[in-house]
Amino acid sequence: MSARGDRVRRNLGEFGELGWYKFALPEHTTYGYPQVPYVSWRYQKPVDGLEALLRGIFDDVQTDVSWDFDTSGRNWLLAPSRLMEEASKLGRRGFPEALDRIMEADPDFCVTANADLDRMLDAVGAKARIMGAGG
Repeated sequence: MSARGDRVRRNLGEFGELGWYKFALPEHTTYGYPQVPYVSWRYQKPVDGLEALLRGIFDDVQTDVSWDFDTSGRNWLLAPSRLMEEASKLGRRGFPEALDRIMEADPDFCVTANADLDRMLDAVGAKARIMGAGG
């Protein structure tokens, strides 16, 4: 498993069993260019207050780009606001197209946002250790 995958599974999994998760690797595995980061996941049985707890953790992390934490659907999504804004402008199939557009136009943004995501995921793990959580 990739370092990002391990970080996602380990840190988000501290607060409950993950039923599913998906994430973007920091760099394309074949071509090596930086990718737009995001992580989407679903807990098997999310506990009451978990959404607010995670939102608070994400909000407390100092980031260099703006982030959205969307819990409106079955799967929760943490992604740069720029990605979500561009995807919403593009309509139904906007997410993959927005990923491609940002990756091609602004690799520096991708590098910066990847560092942010790693800090946010690490903050989740640190909070879990402080609370003594275990999923």
